Amino acid sequence: WYDVAMVVLAVAEILLMVALPQMRSGSTGDPSNASFALFRIVRLARVARLLRVMRLPVLSELMMMINGAIGGIRTLFWSQLLLAVPLYGFAVVMRESLGTYRDEGDGAELFATLSESYFTSFRCLVAGDCAMADGRPAFVVLSKRYGAGFSVFYGFAFVFMSFGLFNVIASIFVDNILAAAKYNDMRLRQSRLTDRKMFAEKALQLVELIWREHCHHCHLEHGDSDRTFMDNLDELAEIQLTPAFFEELRTLAEFQEILRDLDISDEEQLDLFDTLDVDGGGTIDLEELISGVAKLRGDARRSDIVSVSLMVRNLQANIEAVDRTLKKQHKAHFEALSVLHRGASNASSTVARSNAVSSTLSAATGSYALRTGSAESAQSARAVHQPCLQRRMSV
Repeated sequence: WYDVAMVVLAVAEILLMVALPQMRSGSTGDPSNASFALFRIVRLARVARLLRVMRLPVLSELMMMINGAIGGIRTLFWSQLLLAVPLYGFAVVMRESLGTYRDEGDGAELFATLSESYFTSFRCLVAGDCAMADGRPAFVVLSKRYGAGFSVFYGFAFVFMSFGLFNVIASIFVDNILAAAKYNDMRLRQSRLTDRKMFAEKALQLVELIWREHCHHCHLEHGDSDRTFMDNLDELAEIQLTPAFFEELRTLAEFQEILRDLDISDEEQLDLFDTLDVDGGGTIDLEELISGVAKLRGDARRSDIVSVSLMVRNLQANIEAVDRTLKKQHKAHFEALSVLHRGASNASSTVARSNAVSSTLSAATGSYALRTGSAESAQSARAVHQPCLQRRMSV
């Protein structure tokens, strides 16, 4: 839009010069020429194009210093106000004590008025230039002529200003400059993280690099090393990055530069494969690589920690629910086994009683046969007692 505005203004100026010939003559007598002179002033705005050069990476430190200086302007203003208060007090004391001796000289003339006293106090306490017109130190001359109390007062004021206010102001000023520079760097990084177009371009470059290296390894098999991945999307989707292949990619300067542009530092690149191999299968595909790189961009945020904490809490709740379900099922299975055990015990006792009854009946039948002495009677006795024995066995 800036270039469009410059072109529109230039075209407008040319049209006005063609329509109004007096603009080409440059006569200053015509009052209408003053309004058209604004177009010439607008030409100076073209110098703003030089600001684009400041976006180069080689000038990043210069931009950081400029932004830090701009961010410290407010601190600089308040520091001047803070210095003005003790300087004014010092100037008032010197004016009231030496202003009456201004005609006698020997440094008293430097504090004749309040404005001169304030300027002299600024020179002595802030600028470090406390000499008179002839070059002699002012407070040395004042202490010899008007007493050593002025030297003592100057010494206390100098220590208070130098070691008290100056150090505090300098530390706050430096801290604000660093904060402003850090904020500017954070804002630039945030703009990079939210730039989807840049991420898509870098991801495309990363896929192209992986495809070239993949074709470099398999061109002997396919017989064609000039294939493009746009014509072989199915094969591209089936590429699996092994640790050896990924380590070979990591040694390439182009691969490292792409990851740096995506805010993946060199330290994180060392174990990047282990980080992206979440299932521990020993291979990662391109989708896992791109999605993992997208999640690794930027610094760790509080939302990342909170999301991990919430997922762990949800996982813990699910595990506790599974544990309670397993305990209930274990208790139900134990009760069922207890019922089966009691049923088996009752069945075994019933079989034992049936065997005892059968033995008793057999013995009774045998004794009856002996008493009667006939086989037919024994056979009839067995026939009589056999149904009763079968019913007991079935029970």
